[in-house]
Amino acid sequence: MASDSDSSDDTLMSQALPTTKIPDNFDPSFPPASAEEYLQHVVWEARNCQEVVTVNVDRQKLKKPGNIIKKLVKATAPQGYAPSSETQQELLAAFSKLRSQITNLRTSKQIPPSPVPLRGLQNLLEWHAQWLEVLGFSEAQGRWFYALLACLEKPLTPESCSQIRDIASMCVQIRSSLTSSDHPHLPHLNVIICIVARYFNQEDLADG
Repeated sequence: MASDSDSSDDTLMSQALPTTKIPDNFDPSFPPASAEEYLQHVVWEARNCQEVVTVNVDRQKLKKPGNIIKKLVKATAPQGYAPSSETQQELLAAFSKLRSQITNLRTSKQIPPSPVPLRGLQNLLEWHAQWLEVLGFSEAQGRWFYALLACLEKPLTPESCSQIRDIASMCVQIRSSLTSSDHPHLPHLNVIICIVARYFNQEDLADG
């Protein structure tokens, strides 16, 4: 079994979640309507990603010596932006079902018990949180967040809890800045906020 310090490409790039074969009529331009379709989008993206991607990031924007780090304050969702209670229950049910499927596959040894070590998951969460802060939200990143959250085991470590809270808080802030309730990013932001707040018991971030 790989140790927490294992950072080999085989460990980080191996498949972490079970998913069905991508259908022949798969259209990546259509937003996913289920957890399974979310994972199909993730697999499709992974297959079409370049092996090496570089981004020119102004590191001064990530860390400025002497600056005080401001605590993120929850922003109230504009009218009509937050999902209804019924929609939140549906999102949680689909997410819970996916995690149960993963658990069953691990128990039956159809997939490894720990495809990605905890340290690897925490590194991925940290990297994506930085990209979210610097580059903003994208639907592709939303699918990554969904997949990473599905891999996290409860109870959360303090570090993992802090990471997903930071991500959800940024998603809340981004949602509040959207110009329309029809914005294509809104459903994806709501999924991340709902799962972190309701499934992982960060109730202070929950929508009413």
